[in-house]
Amino acid sequence: MTEARARGSDPETSHEAARSLSPGTVTRMGKIVMWLISRNGENGRTWRELEVDWNALLKKKGVPDDDVLRQSISPRRVELRDQGMVEFRYKADGTMLKRINPKSRRMQGIWFLTPLGKEMLTAWLAVWRAGKKT
Repeated sequence: MTEARARGSDPETSHEAARSLSPGTVTRMGKIVMWLISRNGENGRTWRELEVDWNALLKKKGVPDDDVLRQSISPRRVELRDQGMVEFRYKADGTMLKRINPKSRRMQGIWFLTPLGKEMLTAWLAVWRAGKKT
């Protein structure tokens, strides 16, 4: 597991937030990204598909198009990969599983939940559902 990081161009508050997370901590946004990946079952999601899903979710919640939340899932993929929660998968010949991005017309790798990611997401969803019932 690696430490959370902020970009060099980010404000000091981002660096403080990154330092405040202990290694292995999955943020709320990370859990949402994992949930979005899980909604497609064993087919996984490309990053573009995740962006489309995320934007549809925000639109449903009434979040404006220019809101900062629209960009907030992008850093999560590396964090989740480094924490062992998501991964790319490969064919028997070693080539990465990919799908075409209809917007760019380029191939993109497909993100999948790892066994650990599935286990953690199941546990988090159980806690969340239990909290919703009380």
